[in-house]
Amino acid sequence: MSERNTFASHQARLASMDAAAFVEDVGSQLVRMRASHRLLGVLLLISAALMLLASAGLVLVGLARGSRALVVVLLAVPLNVLGAALYGLLGAKLLSSASRIARAVDADEPAHDLAEALRHQAVFWNVVTVVSTLAFAFYLAIGLLGGLMAFANA
Repeated sequence: MSERNTFASHQARLASMDAAAFVEDVGSQLVRMRASHRLLGVLLLISAALMLLASAGLVLVGLARGSRALVVVLLAVPLNVLGAALYGLLGAKLLSSASRIARAVDADEPAHDLAEALRHQAVFWNVVTVVSTLAFAFYLAIGLLGGLMAFANA
């Protein structure tokens, strides 16, 4: 079955469902996840701040130790800053999702807020998927390279 037909069949099934019951069911599941979104969002933001603090510490250590240490700093600091930005984005998306879920609980018409919560989660999961795929490819390449080097030296 093609993706288009699958999407059309899902649309037809959703159209036949009671919209209020659907929103209530989705909403109740999202409410159950709100606390974990908030906790993980806060932990990601704290991790981002700690990564930036570690970067500042690396710079100070590199400056104090001289040119050899500065080479390591020049490699490590950009990676830490990139990681901090990634963690900050992911944490902000989860906190935004939790906020929209909380807003939906108090709303007379929660469908819009629930959809926004899901949009924030979609960004979160898309970023996690891309980063995980890149990390997998990187470690696979390193493993293959290491294996080839070991085989060549044998």
